Amino acid sequence: EIIYLAGGGASETVESSLMRDAEEVFREASEYRKTLRETALYRSPDLVGDMLRPQTSSPWNETVLQLVMSANQFISERTSTGGRTILAGYPFFEDWGRDTMIALEGCCMTTGQMDTARSILRTFAKYCRRGLMPNLFPEGGREPMYNTVDAALLFINSVYRYYARTEDEEFAREMWPVMAEIVDSYKNGTDYGIHMDEDGLIMAGRGLDQVTWMDVRIGDYLPTPRHGKPVEVNACWYNALRVMEQLEGELTKAEEAESERRPGAEEAEPEQGPGAEEETGSMKTGGFFGFDYGSLAEKVRDSFREKFWMEEKGYLRDVISDEKEKGERAEAKEAERKADEQFRCNQIWAVSMPFTMLDRSQERQIVDRIYEELYTPLGLRTLNQGDAAFHGSYGGTVTERDSAYHQGTVWVFPLGAYYLAYLKTREYSAEACALVRRQLEAVESALREGCIGQLPEIYDGGNPAFSRGCFAQAWSVGEILRVYEELGKQERKNSRMPRYENYVFDLYGTLIDIRTDEEDMQAWKRMALFYRYQGADYKAKELKKAYEKAVRKALKESAAGGSVDTAEICIEDVFRKLYEKKGVEPEKRLVFDTCRIFRIATTRRIRLFPGVKEGLQKLREEGARLYLLSNAQRAFTEKELEMFGLENYFDGMILSSDRGVKKPDRRFFDALIETYHLNPARTLMTGDDWRCDIEGARRAGMDGFFVGQGKRHMSYREKAARS
Repeated sequence: EIIYLAGGGASETVESSLMRDAEEVFREASEYRKTLRETALYRSPDLVGDMLRPQTSSPWNETVLQLVMSANQFISERTSTGGRTILAGYPFFEDWGRDTMIALEGCCMTTGQMDTARSILRTFAKYCRRGLMPNLFPEGGREPMYNTVDAALLFINSVYRYYARTEDEEFAREMWPVMAEIVDSYKNGTDYGIHMDEDGLIMAGRGLDQVTWMDVRIGDYLPTPRHGKPVEVNACWYNALRVMEQLEGELTKAEEAESERRPGAEEAEPEQGPGAEEETGSMKTGGFFGFDYGSLAEKVRDSFREKFWMEEKGYLRDVISDEKEKGERAEAKEAERKADEQFRCNQIWAVSMPFTMLDRSQERQIVDRIYEELYTPLGLRTLNQGDAAFHGSYGGTVTERDSAYHQGTVWVFPLGAYYLAYLKTREYSAEACALVRRQLEAVESALREGCIGQLPEIYDGGNPAFSRGCFAQAWSVGEILRVYEELGKQERKNSRMPRYENYVFDLYGTLIDIRTDEEDMQAWKRMALFYRYQGADYKAKELKKAYEKAVRKALKESAAGGSVDTAEICIEDVFRKLYEKKGVEPEKRLVFDTCRIFRIATTRRIRLFPGVKEGLQKLREEGARLYLLSNAQRAFTEKELEMFGLENYFDGMILSSDRGVKKPDRRFFDALIETYHLNPARTLMTGDDWRCDIEGARRAGMDGFFVGQGKRHMSYREKAARS
């Protein structure tokens, strides 16, 4: 249709010429796409291979393949530096330091382009100035701009990620002086107000300088002022210190091992004179030693936890404002405090970086809160919708767009950090991986909207349906590729490991074969005789009737208006009240002995099922954790576990008599999960009662394994509850 309109009223010859030109364009595009596809498959067989997706979900493989092809389109040669670089986004952006360091792993390393990654890192290392990395390489031979606080810290992380994949010690040693300069400059102070405060945290920004990624400036107005201690900057600072600590240790060991292998190392005399140390390339003499990165990292961690975490809100401050720049009036200070505590996506990097400072509970709270308030299938909002400063639409004049840029607008690239943080806080379970894969289906539709085959920079914050800003953004593509790679790695790992790490067992009818008869009058005659020995005058029928009445009453009291069916009693209370009814105040030991005599009198058979000990031992040897969750009375169970030698097999035990509730009540299963911090998705419940054990486990999120042994005798307590 376009070709027809272009032809207009032109002659048939012109139309034919246009058609031939169009066919040539399409042919060249098809050949280019074929080349991209073949290159992607060659470089990244693991990433785009069948192992990365369930067999029933073929579109995901094509999605990953398209992203690999898309990533390659951002890689470019920079004449002014003589090396490769990553263009931040089409059609507006060239190569930005921050964008490059965030996109580097996804666009280059996950796609197998290690040579390109190395070239890019060397380019930026060459232009490091006063510990800062270029924020932008301008054209025309002008000097780079260095107004960024995070690019240098992200550079250290990128070197670490490269080293983790390649174990290229020579390259890590080459980069070390630059990395050491960065840490030293941040510690002692460099440009743009970047310096380490007394508490070990990094401060940055002053005046009108915007040096975080939320960097908009409109004349003398800063829509998102973040001068002070930004949360993601300090997350990157801590990560950089831990990277330095680890790399120093590994490179030192490598050098020592090389020295031992060197012929005549023991006999060789060290060179003397100026410059001799530098020529040896030794870490000891090349500036590698002399600073305790680990101790500083611990100081940073302690300060970060103390000053950023808001326990009452369950998330991190976005920034701790520079006191020197705060307004003098009370209203200004209050406004600064509110800005500091705005709920933004920046804290996700405090969870997703390789080295982090929070405990797992805090990390999970952050991830869950971000999902509730900032998550969309296409990216994370930069500010929650309930904030008065939230902008739901990115459009209008330049000023209007800039005002909304980081004030609620959805950005695609933080979605990568969110998914990686989610997987981490869910222990990379198979269920978590499956959920992330389902949520990533939105990427397929995103690749078909806007620039075909690419992911954009941003979306509207209120209704993220249409792409805005750059129609193709490098870090958007790179970060999503990192998620796909992690999914593939974890899915392969999960396929090789046992599905379950926790095994929960019912006791009676599952591990112990027992038959009791509480209707046997001979048993009640013996119990009545024992009571009379203690001064409580009962006849057998009277005692049995009083017992049953006490059980019914105790069940109703335990249910407290709820379901009697899942209420539980403590058998010791019942037998104690039977004494008190006859005017006897029994000691605790007597009540305990009475319970056990009752158990003995009513038991007709008790034994282990075949293979129980062998099965439990095998699970323990494989590293599994074992638990008991049983509708049982502690007065009976402890001794019977000891009697059969089972007491040391279990890592924990929850008995219904202690909780006042029993299976299949969800609260009983939750008590086990919460007490021992179990992941229900990695837990298997084994039992002989389909309703109590299997259905109950499923409602609690566990799998169930049914080992029914046929019809089982029920105690009076069970009969009374179910009736």
